[in-house]
Amino acid sequence: MKNWRRIFWLLGVVFIWLVLSRLTELEKLLNVLEKGRWQWVAAAGVLQLVYYTIYSAIYKTAFDTVEVKSRLRELIPVTFASVFMYVAAPLAGTSGSILFVDDARRRGESPGRAAAGTLLVLAADYGAFFLILMAGLIHLFLAHDLKT
Repeated sequence: MKNWRRIFWLLGVVFIWLVLSRLTELEKLLNVLEKGRWQWVAAAGVLQLVYYTIYSAIYKTAFDTVEVKSRLRELIPVTFASVFMYVAAPLAGTSGSILFVDDARRRGESPGRAAAGTLLVLAADYGAFFLILMAGLIHLFLAHDLKT
């Protein structure tokens, strides 16, 4: 437990440092947002929330498959934390999965089953990407636009 607190504080310090070191970029972003149409900015924010809710539902479905009890409401904050982990500590796309396993362990569920559930989500992600990639490559091939 003590090590997790240290890691949490270290990541918090890294996050604050990143924000402070990119302050001019944040000011530019705020200027762009001020000049934009607030309806579209709000729509983009809502779509992001919908996306992460659906992504959390994918984790819930995978956990249901491996018989790990979870609730969507509890998985949404873990999903946001995992997105932060993917950015702060990229470990071949698996750093955020650690949070889901730890969350399941804290709720008294099997960490091994939770890890299997996160692997199912990764397989579904890569499988969906593969299908989209193949459709694009086939389209390019049929249109004679595919170059070596």
